[in-house]
Amino acid sequence: MKRVGMIGAGIIGGHIVRRALAEEAFLVAFVVERDEAKARELGVPYRPARPGGPYPVDLVVEAAEPSALKEHALAVLAETDLLPFSLTAFADPEFEEAILKVGRRCRTRIRIPHGAIVGLDGLWDARAILTQVRVTSTKPPHAFGRADTARTVFYEGPARQACRAYPRNVNVHAAAALCGIGFDRTVSTLIADPDCRTLQHFIEAKAGGVDFSVRVASRSTGGVTGWYTPESAYQTVKRLCAEGGPGMRLA
Repeated sequence: MKRVGMIGAGIIGGHIVRRALAEEAFLVAFVVERDEAKARELGVPYRPARPGGPYPVDLVVEAAEPSALKEHALAVLAETDLLPFSLTAFADPEFEEAILKVGRRCRTRIRIPHGAIVGLDGLWDARAILTQVRVTSTKPPHAFGRADTARTVFYEGPARQACRAYPRNVNVHAAAALCGIGFDRTVSTLIADPDCRTLQHFIEAKAGGVDFSVRVASRSTGGVTGWYTPESAYQTVKRLCAEGGPGMRLA
């Protein structure tokens, strides 16, 4: 049975641990979490949220926040593979360069999960010929920390700036950028709509004589995460542990 280490025990991380325990799909070796009580409630070994190994596991899953990914990623990749969910951290070019360098030197892998969206394999396969990629996210205002009373397009521009300004809201945009034409060429549109009852993501891509689009709408778990994301995250980890699994690999 593969051994997995978790960073973060929130909505996504907690769901992964509980599903793994119920199905015995893989062994959760430890959970790194600032809130010790939250981690211990899951019934798996707890580790304080401070950087540094050892990481005697086959895979470390980050499901916390961009700052946590930046704190732990280099030490993790020096020893084992990493599946990060806080993909907006890669909008920092210095971090991206450092993490890729370590992964290549240590021959460890960075896996890119699809998270709240589907169809990233199509972007990955077409990335050499893509000419345009646009990602539009529409959410209730409170999901963006806003209080709009009418439908408002409050950001349109490069994905890199969207990821820096709204790091917990636009991981779909970061995933599309990483799998497609990059943070500077991918266009992000963010819409706050008080009549919206779901978290909606719409990816449009064009490449020469072909264009395709993907739309996903998911009910909110109460914050910035939709109902679909925790289960898709668990299934991604399960698939990687079972057979290596399909997935986009950065290093």
